[in-house]
Amino acid sequence: RQRTRQLGRTKLSVGQKVTAFHPTVRQLHSGSILTPDGDHFRVQFDRPELGVQLVMDHQVAAQESGLGP
Repeated sequence: RQRTRQLGRTKLSVGQKVTAFHPTVRQLHSGSILTPDGDHFRVQFDRPELGVQLVMDHQVAAQESGLGP
């Protein structure tokens, strides 16, 4: 069973590529959704040094196919 969460008109799914605002470095970076968690998502950032962070749902956007690294 795939877990999804509706955000406005966009559904974000576990494993989906996203661009998210990293709460510590305070910059946008690419990553993947690990889990939805209330009004946050647990995001695994692509750059290993950024790790996994909880990111507010309004600070996460789905990447269009063909975008990102």
